[in-house]
Amino acid sequence: MPGTTLLSDIHITLHTRVAAHLWQARPGGMLLCLALLKRLLRAEQRDDPWASHWLEQLSIRLNLMAHLLKQKNNQLDNHFNTLPAAIGTTLLCNPTPSEYILPLALLSPPGSRLLHHLVDYDLLVRRTLLAWQLGLISQTEKRDVVATLPRLLLQLYSFVNRFRTTGVIRADVRFNTPLAQATTRKLGQLPKRILAEIHRDAQ
Repeated sequence: MPGTTLLSDIHITLHTRVAAHLWQARPGGMLLCLALLKRLLRAEQRDDPWASHWLEQLSIRLNLMAHLLKQKNNQLDNHFNTLPAAIGTTLLCNPTPSEYILPLALLSPPGSRLLHHLVDYDLLVRRTLLAWQLGLISQTEKRDVVATLPRLLLQLYSFVNRFRTTGVIRADVRFNTPLAQATTRKLGQLPKRILAEIHRDAQ
């Protein structure tokens, strides 16, 4: 009888060194972050309010990355539109790109968004280098575009890595159990909005 587990591999190709460095960043890089995001989602499913808070903050960070990538690509579109019609271009490609294979089981919805952003950033850098070589942007503009994502992505890695699974649930917060008190000391106070929701749900 066929097994019930469905398997698939995800192939990722990165052409730029800066994107490959972000994949391999220390400590842990993309692989560790994806694994920790799976752990974070499991904690949320078990009713951990800190996990919910972490995921909300993560979504804000991912939305900011998406906005910046779109903004920078729109700016490049405007520059490329100034090329004479007689000049055609092809996208820069690395003849020996960095290639990675991930098991599908390592991905989650936020992890997939993060992965998309890194691949989109790799594409943005390739477009930026082409625009610079064609004289469409200055060296300063090139540096500005390339610096769009690395700091935010490294901060996101660090943010995800700070989460700790404790086994706490919303009922612990409601009754201020020793576990809830210990988690507050470890992970910080929950936002007032989440605390209000927890106590309102009990009424």
